Amino acid sequence: MDQNPYQNVAQPTKDRRKLERFNLQLQARIEAFLKHKDNSPVILDLVTADISAQGAFFNTEDSLEKGTRVKVDLINVPKRPKTSAIKRALIQVTGKVLRTNATGMAVVFDKGYRLSPLTTT
Repeated sequence: MDQNPYQNVAQPTKDRRKLERFNLQLQARIEAFLKHKDNSPVILDLVTADISAQGAFFNTEDSLEKGTRVKVDLINVPKRPKTSAIKRALIQVTGKVLRTNATGMAVVFDKGYRLSPLTTT
């Protein structure tokens, strides 16, 4: 019989991402649009593991539940800041938790965002 020796070998899955992801570690503050039982806000201070224009993955043991709406503040610190007073930028986006696993959570961003310079005083 002519059996294909590769018929039971797992094939790599095609990457469904439309936009390139970057291994970029940005400081992030994630605020969930829900509250703790004591009515305090749910806030996580994390770092991105990777990021694209559509979303980011955050390594964390404290993932939020899939579908949770969030506000994400990202801080971009250039490696070699220019001589101007602007050293960092704040990127503010909203989105929702797309998926979680044992190592963290993926957040998909809404279309709009706000970009502001952070100046030093």
